[in-house]
Amino acid sequence: MTIALSLPVTAITIRPLVREDAEAFMLLRLAQAAESEVAMGCTLEEEVSRPMERFYDNLSGGPEAQTFGAFANDRLIGTAAVLRMGDIASYAHKYLLWGVIVSPNYRRRSVARRLVETAIAHVRAQGAHRIQLCMYEPNEAARQLYESLGFTPYGVEPEALCLHGAYFDACLMTLLV
Repeated sequence: MTIALSLPVTAITIRPLVREDAEAFMLLRLAQAAESEVAMGCTLEEEVSRPMERFYDNLSGGPEAQTFGAFANDRLIGTAAVLRMGDIASYAHKYLLWGVIVSPNYRRRSVARRLVETAIAHVRAQGAHRIQLCMYEPNEAARQLYESLGFTPYGVEPEALCLHGAYFDACLMTLLV
């Protein structure tokens, strides 16, 4: 006899992160760095060494530097952030998508998709024309997500990341919004 156990479906809400979310943001990033330094783009030691003030700064940028969080039962389970790529008019049409992270227990539930869609809608509302991202290889799940949302590769930066003496390329992707 097989008994199927189902996990309770938890409502997931997405909202902009605020200064009071900085500690939860830091802990989520540390967990991601501990799981996959390549996906994170830095070593766990580098992430641990970031002062708390940097996390506060990440959450204090206004519409030109916005971090979104996904919450389940008031617990931060995912993030996606956007940053205007320049502070002069000739760069105002472009944003960078970064920091897309989802807690392992919540993956494959469309949390990352919802976060990225929220980030794209935000960028569109700011009047931007394009959103770009840099994804370290290998990361097939991220590639599939981004391509399913319409991002297309426009280049590869060889050896973009060096972790413990090993080099990893970055896939550069873009989306017209």
